[in-house]
Formats: sequence, C-alpha cells, structure tokens
Amino acid sequence: MKIAPSPRALPLINHFHYFLGDRLATILRLQEEFGDVVRLKIGPLTVHLLMHPDFAKLVLVSNAKNYHKGRTFKKTEVYFGQGVATSEGELWRTQRRLMNPHFKPEALSEFIAVKIKVIENALDRLHKMAETNSKVDLSREFPRIAMEVVARTLFGQSVPLDRINGIIDQVDHVLKYTMRMIILPFNIPRWLPSPGNVKFNVSLSRLNQTIFEFIDHERGRSGKENSLLSVLAHAQDPETGERMSTQQIRDEAMTLFLGGIDTTGNTLPWVMYNLARNADVLAEVKKEISSVLGGLPPDSISLRKLEKLQAAILETLRLYPQNYVMARDTYEDDEIGGYHIPRDSSVFISMYAIHRHKDFWPDPLRFDLSRFSPEAMRDRHHNAYNPFGAGQRKCLGSNFALIEMMLVLSMMIQRFDVRLCNADDIKPDPRWSLPTKGAVWGQLLPV
Repeated sequence: MKIAPSPRALPLINHFHYFLGDRLATILRLQEEFGDVVRLKIGPLTVHLLMHPDFAKLVLVSNAKNYHKGRTFKKTEVYFGQGVATSEGELWRTQRRLMNPHFKPEALSEFIAVKIKVIENALDRLHKMAETNSKVDLSREFPRIAMEVVARTLFGQSVPLDRINGIIDQVDHVLKYTMRMIILPFNIPRWLPSPGNVKFNVSLSRLNQTIFEFIDHERGRSGKENSLLSVLAHAQDPETGERMSTQQIRDEAMTLFLGGIDTTGNTLPWVMYNLARNADVLAEVKKEISSVLGGLPPDSISLRKLEKLQAAILETLRLYPQNYVMARDTYEDDEIGGYHIPRDSSVFISMYAIHRHKDFWPDPLRFDLSRFSPEAMRDRHHNAYNPFGAGQRKCLGSNFALIEMMLVLSMMIQRFDVRLCNADDIKPDPRWSLPTKGAVWGQLLPV
C-alpha cells in the first residue's frame, strides 16, 4: 500500500504548527494541495486527515470495529467519566440499549412543555435586558438558555431556581476548563495547586455531590417525575433487566450538559448569523412560523410543520458543524483511499471539509435551504452530511438538540425582530467545538 501524501515537516515539531493558527483554513488548504487523505506527524504520533464521505463511512460505519475514541477522549474522563459518548465496548453497548428508547422524538416530546417554560423565562430575561441595553451578546445568551433547558429537563420543575443556577455555573466552569485542557498538547496534573486546578476541583466536587443527591432522591421515589434524571434512574436494560449505576447516571448527565452547550448553544448564534445575512430566507422562515404557530408556542405536531426553520438549522450545521473534526484511533492496520493507515495511529475526519466538498455540495459556501429537500437528501451521498456522526455511535442527543433549537428559534422569532450589529465581523473559533469568535451583538426589537 502507498503512503498518503504529506506536507513538508519542520525539525523537531514535525507538523504540529498545522494545528495552530486558523485550523479551518489549514484543513481546506491541505485538501486543495494534497487531496482527501493527508498524513501528518505530531511528535511521535501519526495522524491521517480524512476529507471524503467514503472515508467517513469506512471509519464510522463499515469498518467501525477497527476504530475507537482513543487518546483525544481519554482526556475528558475526569469530567464525563464513562458516558455513552465516550465509553467503549460492552459498557457502551449496555448504556446505548438503556438510553436509546428515551431519546427518540416521541419520547422527548414529553419534555417539550418543560423546555417551553424555560425558554419563555429566558426570553423574558432577554426582553428586560433589551430595554436597558442597546445590544445583547447572543454568543453568551444562547449557551445560557441551552444550559437552562438541559438543567430543567434533567432535574425537573420542582428544583428551586437558585439551585438550578448554581448547577449551571458549576457545569459552565468545569466544562470550559475541561475543553481548554483537551486542546493542550500536554497534560497538566490535577494535583498541581494552580488557581485553575483548585477552582476546577472544587466545582467538580460540588457538582458531583449535587447530582448524586438528586440520583439518590430519584431512586428513593415510588413514582417517576417528569425529568430525564428520573428516566435514567429507573431505566432498565431490555436484555438483562439491569439498571444504571449511580456513577453511570452521573456520567450521562454530564454528557447531556456538553451537548447542550456544544451543539445547541454554539449552533444557535450561527443560525441567527446565517438568517441575518440572507434576508430572503429569514422572510420565508418568519412567514412559515407565523402561518404554522399563529403566535402560539409550538408543540410536537406543529414543530414537524416548520420545515424551513429545520432546513435553516441543518444548513447551518453543514456550514458550521460543531463536530468539525471527529477523532478516532486504530486497533489494526487499515487501507483508506488506497493509502496505508497504521495500527495505533489516529484519523481525524474533517466534517468541515466534507460538508464543503465541491463534489457533493454545489456552490458550497452558499446558504441554501433547498439542500435539505427530500429529493436533495435522497440523491446525495449518505455520508456527505454527518454533523452528529454516523453509524452505531451517531450522537444519541441529536433529536434532543434539534427539538430544542427549533423551540428556541421559533419562539424568539415570534417575539423579537433580531438584528445583528456585527454580522460582517463574526468568524468561527475552532476549539473542541466551533463557536463564534468573540461576541455576537444583536438588537432585540419586540414585534
């Protein structure tokens, strides 16, 4: 087998400099110069950057047994533990069986009323902010709303607001610190008494204590509450009848918080950005929302009728996928695109590059809702669009995220005329995920 093409390396650091600076531009430049498989060396580690849907399918679906989450996700264990997003083998299979039934759209529809109440309160807060401030930073407010929705959906309506806010603040700090640690090329020992480590350890300890208390409370109840934590506490494996351990429930709760920020919270500003820059599309979305909802909150039936709004979200996830690079490690040697992929090496599947691949996306930089018509989706390569992954390890929370984003946007657009003040200055900031770089300033004008 051939060795994949590789750019020129520098002494000592090899290709490490390619992971600094503008990573997204670097990915697209490497694809343009070397093709859809590029070999890179980071210290002693060999990495292959994959940028074609056929290669995504091979790693995530057809030969998924040869690939595991590996080194990148190992760093997340201190926060996530062994949740369904990071665990492997039999533990993952058991967790997936336990959780699958509860994350189908029909099961999640039970929580729509809870989400609507949280979103209404958040929009009330934004209304008050808009009365006293000329601008609101949507890059901060949308993730906050997403965290509030996850917290209330997890813990239920009966938990006092001050306790919910305390959980949110602790999760926010712990998660941001963890994400910073993941992208560092070296490990900082947790026992090192640096200010960041001390605050992280205290926040994580308090957060764990709170969640364990909630789990014990749910386990002691005779009936179920309308909360995801209650669902997880009482869920039984359909094959064995076993239930999750307290630690497993805690780990799944933390994974849900990550999805709330990474997918929902970071994508919503990008949707508003795309709509603000495409006035004709925004007009179509507003007209659809008005026609379908008539000023009322959405429900599970009306959500399915908001086809243009859903297409706007899906097209945004094409242009700005939060999983812009998916990392996997190999168990054994493989061949991808005719090139040798050695055992115990890493592959980085660039969904950012695949979602802009000219062979599958005509005029790829254009924001175009017609890409998600039934006909267009039927005729397109199935793995040309994978914002939530693919195969057995496709993100379990994708339905949760899409429902939440549609609720937030439909309710916000009914209530406010949102005008971005700095749309021309907004750029992506590739970290663990793909938030906007800096603030997204918006004027919220009541309608």
